[in-house]
Amino acid sequence: MCSVVPDWEVDNYSFCKLLAPHIRSNLLHGLELGLNKKYYGHEYDRFALVFNHVGSWDEEEKILDAAIDERKATLGLDHPSTLTAMHNLALTYREQGRWDEAEKLHIEVMNAEKVQLESEYPHTLTVTMNQLALTYLDQGRWDEAEKLQVEVISTRKVKLGSDHPSTLTAMHNLALTYQEQGLWDEAEKLQVEVMDTEKVKLGSDHPSTLISMHNLALTYQNQGRWDEAEKLQVEVVNTEKVKLGSDHPSTLFTMHNLASTYQNQGRWDEAEKLHVEVMNARKVKLGSDHPSTLITMHNLATAYQNQGRWDEAEKLQVGMMNTEKVKLGSEHPDTLTIMHGLALTYKNQGRCDEAEKLQIEVMNAKKVKLGSDHLDTLIVMNQLASTYLGQRRWDEAEKLQVEVISTQKVKLGSDHPSTLIVMHNLALTYQNQGRWDEAEKLQVQVMNTEKVKLGSDHPSTLISKHTLALTYQNQGRWVEAERLQVEVLNARKVKLGSVHPDTLAAMYNLALTYQKQGMWDEAEKLQVEVMNTEKVKLGSDHPDTLITMANLALTYEGQKRLDESESLLAHTVQSMQQVMGYQHPTTLHYKHNLDNILNAKKAYQQQVNQNDRPITSTIRQDISKFLKKARKTLKEARP
Repeated sequence: MCSVVPDWEVDNYSFCKLLAPHIRSNLLHGLELGLNKKYYGHEYDRFALVFNHVGSWDEEEKILDAAIDERKATLGLDHPSTLTAMHNLALTYREQGRWDEAEKLHIEVMNAEKVQLESEYPHTLTVTMNQLALTYLDQGRWDEAEKLQVEVISTRKVKLGSDHPSTLTAMHNLALTYQEQGLWDEAEKLQVEVMDTEKVKLGSDHPSTLISMHNLALTYQNQGRWDEAEKLQVEVVNTEKVKLGSDHPSTLFTMHNLASTYQNQGRWDEAEKLHVEVMNARKVKLGSDHPSTLITMHNLATAYQNQGRWDEAEKLQVGMMNTEKVKLGSEHPDTLTIMHGLALTYKNQGRCDEAEKLQIEVMNAKKVKLGSDHLDTLIVMNQLASTYLGQRRWDEAEKLQVEVISTQKVKLGSDHPSTLIVMHNLALTYQNQGRWDEAEKLQVQVMNTEKVKLGSDHPSTLISKHTLALTYQNQGRWVEAERLQVEVLNARKVKLGSVHPDTLAAMYNLALTYQKQGMWDEAEKLQVEVMNTEKVKLGSDHPDTLITMANLALTYEGQKRLDESESLLAHTVQSMQQVMGYQHPTTLHYKHNLDNILNAKKAYQQQVNQNDRPITSTIRQDISKFLKKARKTLKEARP
């Protein structure tokens, strides 16, 4: 057991996985012999490290508890070795999602270090302060985290220097806090400074430099600068493969986030391939039930969601949820995250009641564990409101969204990205309630704020422009709607490319505006282009492809091409039944309208047969009027 290197940064995961069963056997043997003393000296630290590396935090906790009890008795509460064990136990609590307990222990250690170590070892004290700040970050207490991190940075700059690795680490962590606050420009500025300093001081291929590059890429992601994020992540992955190996946890972590960038770029096949590669490597290296493996599986399920492969996503998520419940417990943050993702899958499958049930369970657990005003709790509440929208429970959705907005304005500010997202969703609720003026007012406010905070071509700003265009549509302000949609389409073509899913969505929505204006040829041209691209990129049976086909059928109807319209809609409904299920709301929606079309034609045909005369243009116009009325509920906009 002495061969365990007591260094938390050393890559000895495979070795730890082999050792863990022997440590468990040793402990059981000691209990059988009735030994009072479980381990000696630094064995506690070594064995705790083993269980930490294999993700067995409950066992790590027991060892650290025993170490603290023994050291308090023999060395005293304020001895450095006792404080080190308490510090590590606080980190274990964080891994378990027990942030209140982690905070309490960090503060106890920090206060003891202030008395014992401040004059001689200021760096040791700032380590604890830094970890306490990260605990505040977990709790969503960003102002407190920022304040503590700024203090740590100032102390380290004076005592250690601006370019000392520990100072740079503290600056790196402050950048993470800025990310959580939506202050991405501030985060970027700090991360670039850290990265440039580390490149000079440590070298471009040093692990610390690579971590800084990786986190800067995440900031680029949040800014919608996906090409820059990809470039940086590919550079880091290639360097880590050479320097650390293809299966090193750091390499796999960067590959995991590169896959997320691919998802944002709409490159779902590449994202899936990379997620599967990372998942398989982590299964071999860490085990199927290791938290890192489960995170990758969670993101693979998200990739399946984007591809409309909801049954595969569900299967993966249910398996993960059951594993997490056994390993971590039903109320662990990681378990709740997977349950939340499963609820979104249920929603996409049209199983809104099951989604609602799961979301309420997650929301209540987070309220108890994190508090009603924690960002994670508010995110679930926002998603539950979206489920209410799917159930046409507008008033309940509005009530929940107003509550979330009020809390976020106080906690995050009116211009925080998360606040703007919920305000955007409240505007969608107003749309569904037919409260167009209120929707417009809110959408204009969100759009203008995002233009200032994020930029005119940021993905979130473009989504806001798109939804405002839909409001203009419903207000009969076609020219304004069209102008805004063309603006969104052109921006997405430049930023994302012509075949990106978001670009296709913009084309799809512009086609709906053309439909509303009776500009059938312009609508058809766009819809055919979208449909053909989606068939290649997503597949002929992807839900988005099928919805595009259904709306193209409506365009054919508007062009008086009734036979083509009926044929295409019938084919599309049949595919929806096979892919999405017979009871999915979208399937039922289009099936209902197809039945109306067929029934109307049948009724008129019977009338024609009785009168023994062909269908006249007047009868065709009557059918068209009926179908035009049906079209008002058929169109589905995309973000």
